[in-house]
Amino acid sequence: MQGFRFKALTPDGQVVEGVEHAVSRTQALVALEARSLVPVLVQDAVGDISAPKNGGAQVARREITDATEQLALLLRAGVALDQALALVAQGASRSFARVLDQIARSVSSGAALSEALAPHVAQFGSTYLGVVRAAERSGAMEASLELLVVERRRVERLRERLFASLAYPAFLAVAAIAVLAFVLLYVIPQFKSALSDLEIAAGGQASLVFALSDFAIDHQTALLVSAILLLIGALAVMRSAAAADLFFDVAGALPGTKRILEYERTASLTAILGLLLASGADLPSALRHGGDVLRQSRHRRDLAEVVRAVRGGMRLSAAFSRSSIIAPAAAQMVRVAEESGELADACARVSSVYQAMLDKALDRMTAVAAPVLLLLVSGLIAWMIVAVVGALLSLNEIVL
Repeated sequence: MQGFRFKALTPDGQVVEGVEHAVSRTQALVALEARSLVPVLVQDAVGDISAPKNGGAQVARREITDATEQLALLLRAGVALDQALALVAQGASRSFARVLDQIARSVSSGAALSEALAPHVAQFGSTYLGVVRAAERSGAMEASLELLVVERRRVERLRERLFASLAYPAFLAVAAIAVLAFVLLYVIPQFKSALSDLEIAAGGQASLVFALSDFAIDHQTALLVSAILLLIGALAVMRSAAAADLFFDVAGALPGTKRILEYERTASLTAILGLLLASGADLPSALRHGGDVLRQSRHRRDLAEVVRAVRGGMRLSAAFSRSSIIAPAAAQMVRVAEESGELADACARVSSVYQAMLDKALDRMTAVAAPVLLLLVSGLIAWMIVAVVGALLSLNEIVL
């Protein structure tokens, strides 16, 4: 029995390393998969599994997608894999070209594409690696790469769509805060000065408005620094898994965003399943890679339970019905697909349906959020102006 050093991904997306004792490398892979791990790299214990020095270089997601599309076209044209990789590298950025050159040299030396990609999983992702592994087993590399490009384009469009949906309300929020600050710092003091010159004592709501204005003026530097630090802190905290879980738990409890998150999970997970199954992956392996698109750790844990249930002989639709990972209607669609034996195609269709539903839900959210935000800020400013003008109008009562 030999010792095989490995790097693998857990169902939660964490990278683990260790040594697996087995008779052969194949048995080591089987043993790792039985532990719900996604093997990234498996070598003899005497080998070096560290990534190349530039293995951590950042590569834009879109550049990888474009390169994959070019690679699929070249393979369709009959170009050898190592030559196709070298040709794609010629048009890539400097950092990505080095990665592609290393992959091409490994392939030229006799390594499979999945083995050549393994040290660069940080750039390509475990799903990419899983699709390539499945394609090597099924012999449908060109078709699998084309499907992979379609899925990556879908994810890129979704990210752009989410950014656009959030950017407009965020812009309105910043503009509203700026207008509110202008009113408190410059407009309200003018009214206060006028009332002071007329020796009119502000009372009730007007005194509260003046107090808010005085506080903003006295602490404007501290408020600005606090806002900047709060923004930086929020961005830093959101990088942690615990903070992301908390954010999505809170968002999932809201009536509007709960459905949006469910649509996004369903569309993304079924798209990954359809892609991997069409590439030739077995169902448990496809499900494990599906954890890459789940944002919350509890859903990744639920998916690990689904994998174990499917390995134990349970039907996928029944396992999904026991969890809240995907929408209940989608689980029923999966059940029908299992009966017809067209699970891969059905997953792709389910993803398309829920992607369309997600787009409509995002449109509705944007259409509602912007007016509500404007009404809230406008109402606050109107209240301050009315309170101050009311104090000025009291001058008429004094004169009369």
